[in-house]
Amino acid sequence: MPNKAPHAGNGRDAYGIVRSDRTDDAPAWLIQRASRTLRVLFLRLMESRASGVTPEMWLVLSRLYARDGQYQTQIADGTFRDRPNTSRILSGLESRGYVRKEKDGEDMRRVRIYLTDAGKQFVQDIAPVAARTRDTLYAGLTRDELRVLRRILRRIENNALEFMETEVD
Repeated sequence: MPNKAPHAGNGRDAYGIVRSDRTDDAPAWLIQRASRTLRVLFLRLMESRASGVTPEMWLVLSRLYARDGQYQTQIADGTFRDRPNTSRILSGLESRGYVRKEKDGEDMRRVRIYLTDAGKQFVQDIAPVAARTRDTLYAGLTRDELRVLRRILRRIENNALEFMETEVD
């Protein structure tokens, strides 16, 4: 029989893990489920436009639209992706004709990433769909609730990052 953690009452064990018949009520599970649901929604929206653009690609495109000419390392850091994954994302966008790579004029070892005209047009075409979708997702939430949600999610992320730095090898 597996070892059970000591019970601390209030539906939690002594380690703070939710213990109930409703494991789908744990905040980490709800965050994961919402993330997966949003990914499926995005993929279906993109599929209906025959673009083949993934959520990760969209994130890069929208960041470049806001600030074109970034280095690959800036994109990787800004999207919380490792460099190999970022390279694959950029290759996919380049093969679709949405981005181009140019050597940096000041440091020829470095490459800047720019949106092509097709990439800019794609972002402009999809932005209204993204905005309508966002508005639908946040329907019924007040500005204060969204502000609190952002603050909570950032705190959870920061806690996880701090934990990784101090506790995880």
